[in-house]
Amino acid sequence: MAIARRENDLQLELRTLLQSPYVNLYHARWQASLEDSCRALEVVTHSDDPHAESNAHFLAATALYILAEREQAGVHANAGLAPFQGTSIINTSAARICYFVHPDGHYHIANPNTRAALGSTTRGNGVN
Repeated sequence: MAIARRENDLQLELRTLLQSPYVNLYHARWQASLEDSCRALEVVTHSDDPHAESNAHFLAATALYILAEREQAGVHANAGLAPFQGTSIINTSAARICYFVHPDGHYHIANPNTRAALGSTTRGNGVN
């Protein structure tokens, strides 16, 4: 992180920031993962990287879902799909978290492409 800031390398800083929430999720540090995801979201607003934005929202949604904050998880899951609205590109991780926060089967409300993107890859409960 220090190197990224010293070199004023926003992409390196963002890639580094996006790894921390994954590590915290792996070690069951849900709140820390959420905080790191929010820090990544602050940095991503200064970049033009829709995949990084989507991943930061996905990580925040995952932590919030685990912390039983379903409504807030839905906000981030939907926001994670927003960068790809109207395109054939889909972040399947964000689409899958939408399925969890919309368990009644209405996960497609976040993005018209979600159902098509997940339709060919889902089994049983909608998750591989």
